[in-house]
Amino acid sequence: MALQTPILSSDKLLSTSSRITTSVGGWRTVTEGQLNLGEPRVRAALQALARKNPDLVNEVEGEDPEAKDPLTKALAVDLTGDIDGASESESQENDNSKSTVIFGNRELIDGQGDGKTVQEITNFKTLPKSVIQKAAEAAKAAVVTEKDGDDTTRFENTSLKNDSGKISMIFAVTQGLLNFNLNFLHIFNPELQSFKFPPGSNGEGGVNGDEEGIEVDLLAPEISLDVDDFGAGEALYYMKFGENGSCKLRNGSDFVTVSTKSWVFVFQVNIALKDIDPTSDEYKNIKEKFGKPGDYRISRLFADLTTADIISPKLDLCEFGDYTFTSSTMFSFKMLMLRWMQAAQDSGGSLLGYSITTSNPSSVNTLPPSFPPTDQAFQIYPYIEPGKNQPTDGRGSVGDKNMIVYLNMTGGKAFPEPKMLPYSGNWCSKSIPATMAISGDIFFTDFLLPKLAILNKATYIEAVSAKAEIKGIKFSVSYSHGFKSRSDFGKWVPSSRISPQGTMPAWKWTVGNSKTHKTGGALNNLRATIEVSHTNWVYFNPGTNKVILEGFTRLLEKSELKTIGISQNGSAEVIRRFKYTIELKSVLNGNLSLDLPLPSGAVTVEVNTDKTFLQPASLVNSLGSQMRDNLVKNNDLKEASEKLRDSLESIGAFVVPGAGTLLMKDPIFNSENDLLIAAEYDGVD
Repeated sequence: MALQTPILSSDKLLSTSSRITTSVGGWRTVTEGQLNLGEPRVRAALQALARKNPDLVNEVEGEDPEAKDPLTKALAVDLTGDIDGASESESQENDNSKSTVIFGNRELIDGQGDGKTVQEITNFKTLPKSVIQKAAEAAKAAVVTEKDGDDTTRFENTSLKNDSGKISMIFAVTQGLLNFNLNFLHIFNPELQSFKFPPGSNGEGGVNGDEEGIEVDLLAPEISLDVDDFGAGEALYYMKFGENGSCKLRNGSDFVTVSTKSWVFVFQVNIALKDIDPTSDEYKNIKEKFGKPGDYRISRLFADLTTADIISPKLDLCEFGDYTFTSSTMFSFKMLMLRWMQAAQDSGGSLLGYSITTSNPSSVNTLPPSFPPTDQAFQIYPYIEPGKNQPTDGRGSVGDKNMIVYLNMTGGKAFPEPKMLPYSGNWCSKSIPATMAISGDIFFTDFLLPKLAILNKATYIEAVSAKAEIKGIKFSVSYSHGFKSRSDFGKWVPSSRISPQGTMPAWKWTVGNSKTHKTGGALNNLRATIEVSHTNWVYFNPGTNKVILEGFTRLLEKSELKTIGISQNGSAEVIRRFKYTIELKSVLNGNLSLDLPLPSGAVTVEVNTDKTFLQPASLVNSLGSQMRDNLVKNNDLKEASEKLRDSLESIGAFVVPGAGTLLMKDPIFNSENDLLIAAEYDGVD
């Protein structure tokens, strides 16, 4: 039901009555009024006009018969004394000149010409400097302080682009974290902790003789990624022997028993991805660990021991205690290592992780949008210390920050060639052993911005109509504003915003419209104009975990009145601003949540009303309050806020490799709109 709020105004030149009508469709403000014939200044102007135009009363009666009597009485009053300091005789001193009396932004005229607006309202700038400065200061205060000095390269330099396009998503994991994973596998799988091949165990007289054999304790292996051949999947495999163990080796025609205490045997191996048989128990177990329904292709990332170069080990890196091999004993040892290699291939001891892809994305997530990987590759990616131009490799701190990077494409898109990511910056660091990077094309363009179409819908106000009526000494003016539907609520346009660090990536939605109505003739006329403009922004500052939603709506109403003896022009504007913050947060289950609070204080209204605007300031203030409440209490926006939070916290729009053992945390954006998420293993089942 429409509600009407009457607002009365007492003006010395005009007498008006105003009201605002509120309904589910919008607002309508109406002002009706007439000349205040009891005001001496109005009568003076009318008498001056009547002297110029003796037929004035008849002309007014032709428009409004009811105006004849009050107008005749007003003209009959004998005016003496001053009108704003000027006597009647002074105002009539020159009959051939206009008789004009100006009051602020109004003019009393004698009918010989149009009145002029003495002071026009200042146009509201889309982004005042003060607003930009406040936004810049807020963005600067929100920058996440990194734990390592080198972490800044993650959001300043990293890029998902190669020579011909952009990769959808990557998962970068450091050598240190891969070795951490190998250690977990070793701890929870006793069969990996020893190797036994006693003499004669092959049933054919042993290996090169009845007496050769080995029985040793094994420690968790390590790998060292080879970053010299950029992009290739090669590594050095460090097979580590425990405190207890020995091997019996052939030395010519004799045999020698040697302690293997703390030995390290190093050889080259390829890193490989291999699809798992979907009918196997391994497939079923890993799919269950991922906890994500759908038709998946699950791949195993592992050190492929079938490619192990046992015959040509890296002897300069091997450690054999105080034992010195002969050519004969070395050959014998290599034969035993080949036996170990055959046994280890099926043990899973070289497993580095799992990844998943799907050829049927619609099966993955029943809560759209869903962007699971549809194609994948992997590569070696170097870590380069800040201030240096070459990577280093090896065990421990020397090479532990070098990375293996899973490359993923989504939506059935083909990889941009070459199928490799060139070095741009360090995806990982000392405190961040793994990073998932999601292209801004996916996170913003495909995922977030379509959800924020509701923001544009919630803030949108349309100029529906402006209406002006004038007859004789009476007039009315009204402005209607409505909530209309548009087809472009989701059409965010890439743009930019000013930042203390330079230019912030941004998207903008800008629309507006206006309505004008003019009525009247030579004796009097009235024009009413309504203009509405909207500008909404979505932006972020690289290095933060916050997305800022900011915008304003400017409603401008104008009235231009020329009636008998008076010309009065004025305007009023209502500026509604809002600023919300979406924060990406880590949640307990190792996923992410998008938090969009909607505090009432995030919406402000500024009202500026000329005294000469035909509608009173109190009416415009009431309209401003209505505009603020309409956004603060918008149920669609509240519902969208809840759905946004659930969209990543539930089964998820994104699939993360790691067999369900990854925790995601500390999300930030880089300078190319990409979302970077730190990750760490929670252990291996």
